[in-house]
Amino acid sequence: MKKNFAKTYFIITFGCQMNYSDSERIESLLIDHGLVKAKNEIEADLVIINSCSVRQMAEDRTYGKIEKLARLKKRPRIVATGCLVSDKIKNKLLKRERFDLCMPIDRMIDLPKYLNEWKLIKKQDNVLIKEGNYKHYLEIIPKNKQTFSAYIPIMTGCNNFCSYCAVPYTRGREVSRPMDDVVNEAQNLANNGCLELTLLGQNVNSYGNDWKKINTQQGEKHAAEKQIFGNQNKNINHFVELLRKISDIKKLKRILFISSHPKDMSDELIKLVAERDNLCKYIHLPVQAGDNEVLQRMNRQYTREEYLALVNKIRKWIPNVTLTTDLIVGFPGETKKQFEQSVDLFWQCQYDMAFIAEYSPRPKTAACKLKDDVSKAEKHRRKKFLNDEVLAVTALANSQKLVGKTIPVLITRAKQDGKLIGYTEGMKQVHIQGDKKMIGQILPIKISKVMSWALEGKSV
Repeated sequence: MKKNFAKTYFIITFGCQMNYSDSERIESLLIDHGLVKAKNEIEADLVIINSCSVRQMAEDRTYGKIEKLARLKKRPRIVATGCLVSDKIKNKLLKRERFDLCMPIDRMIDLPKYLNEWKLIKKQDNVLIKEGNYKHYLEIIPKNKQTFSAYIPIMTGCNNFCSYCAVPYTRGREVSRPMDDVVNEAQNLANNGCLELTLLGQNVNSYGNDWKKINTQQGEKHAAEKQIFGNQNKNINHFVELLRKISDIKKLKRILFISSHPKDMSDELIKLVAERDNLCKYIHLPVQAGDNEVLQRMNRQYTREEYLALVNKIRKWIPNVTLTTDLIVGFPGETKKQFEQSVDLFWQCQYDMAFIAEYSPRPKTAACKLKDDVSKAEKHRRKKFLNDEVLAVTALANSQKLVGKTIPVLITRAKQDGKLIGYTEGMKQVHIQGDKKMIGQILPIKISKVMSWALEGKSV
């Protein structure tokens, strides 16, 4: 008699921390419905591709992966979700039967009924189908891959409509999770050994702004939030209140948040980070461009001068802050002189790290109507210059200040050569000699050597 094996799944994730956090929630949903993780995508009965649309390269990787899976002799069920899920991906691939389901991430709570149709859930297990139990996919409790560090998405979507960005079209408008849900999830993680927690959102410091538009018939949790916050003080900073509550959880030794929009970075938030020991002195503050005309075409809603003033304030109130940013080179119409403004801004801000992207048009965005008039070669040159001639210099100078100092480092994994890798609270990578038993601990490490992008140290 044949033994009945459970059906298997494999999740492929492209993109940012939010996508990886979403995949953890998808995985939790699949496990709760009896599926087992496969060793790889080739052996799986179900493959879910969580896509990214931020750049053309990420989009091409998704298409390529789906095409490859569709040609397998034993073709799995293929589900596409994430930021690329739109009419574009449907039109490009669905007509050729390259995948089975194209489902927006916020509707992944409906996935079990398809699993049932595809016979990936046994008939006698239909009682497990839970799509009616969740109002939103963010209510699903994830299966975290490691206990000592975790992500919590506090909101999804964006209302800013930066002219280059597809997020408002792919993820929709801002939706904030109820504060109690976030705090409870953080507390449960801490109780299970979590030391480091990162709060995620397209714009974390606009958390809760959408509650003003919620009426009391749209769910008791959201109505309660409106009653507690919105009716008392329209100007209350919901994100600061959330951060204060989470930093009250003393078992959490490191709390970070990404990303912040400069226009919403309040004095109250900066002061809270400065005051609380378990709020990491790390600020990721995307600038995107250093020239006012380019910033205006990007619809960033601040000027170069306002951004620099904000950076000076942050450095004044948090002297040991680690500052990182995002920047796009080759935005439509960006002249060499305007690019030099970005170079100058980088020198003034003295960043520890920057994620520099070459502009690529995104469907539906305002910028895709503009002429993409900066050549690929020039975009690459600008990126390379900023990275190699400016950022590498400022990052190294900042890291050199740590030589000879003993600082707390969270040990996260082992390298193939036997060394361990850890991170400072400013997210600087540290290489050390040590035992694998040290993984998952925050240990005092004396820094002995620095490179542009990493440090070396010894346990003391």
